[in-house]
This record gives sequence, structure tokens and C-alpha cells, in this order.
Amino acid sequence: MNKTEFVTRALTDVLGEHIGDEPLVEQYFSRDYVQVVNGQTIEFPAFLAHLNALKMATRSITIEIKSIAEGDSCVHTQHIAKAEKISGEHAAFEVFACFRLADGKIVRCEEVTRQLTGDAGDNDLGSRT
Repeated sequence: MNKTEFVTRALTDVLGEHIGDEPLVEQYFSRDYVQVVNGQTIEFPAFLAHLNALKMATRSITIEIKSIAEGDSCVHTQHIAKAEKISGEHAAFEVFACFRLADGKIVRCEEVTRQLTGDAGDNDLGSRT
């Protein structure tokens, strides 16, 4: 599996029906993982808390890759994350992300996320813990 396939699978698996499943997360993400979303930095434990917050707030999340490019140790994506909330409401976010990989895992993600649709109170879904 190449790096773009790995990142695509990580996004769809980790944010899919088993969202928040720590062994699944560890298949793709290093325990030293750092994520920077719109300037807010979280480390692996807070990333797990973020996934669990998403699990509690949503019925499902789907990822649509708009563009993807691979470098030596990184993958850049532009993707749309669509969430169906527990309430039945929907929200969508455009994400520009740079994923750094090392030793077969994602070790860092720097992203800029903007809300496209949904309630203004959900604008933190990209980083909510």
C-alpha cells in the first residue's frame, strides 16, 4: 500500500463505523502523534478524546477526497468531511491537511479546516475534545 492509500484508508477507517476504537487508531497513528488544527495542537491522548467526542456527537462521518498528493514522507489532502449528527442534522467541513509519516504510521497532521454547512455551534468539530 502506498502512502496515499494508507492515509485514505486511515481517514475512512478511523472516522468510520468504529470511530474511537483505540487498537484501530494505533494501526495508522503513532502514539507520538501530534495534530495541529487551525493552530490548536493536540497530542495522541487528546486525539483519542477528539475521536470519542465525534463518536458521541455523530451517527456517521464520511470522507470525500477532492485531491491528494504524495511527497517523500508526507501526504497532502484536500477532503470534505460530512457528518450526520445524532440529532439528524448534517454538517460538512473542507479540510486541507499535510500528513507526515514515519515507520509506517502517521506521526503528525497539520490542517486547516473550515465549515461549509451546518450549525455554527459545530465549527469546532475538527478539534473538539
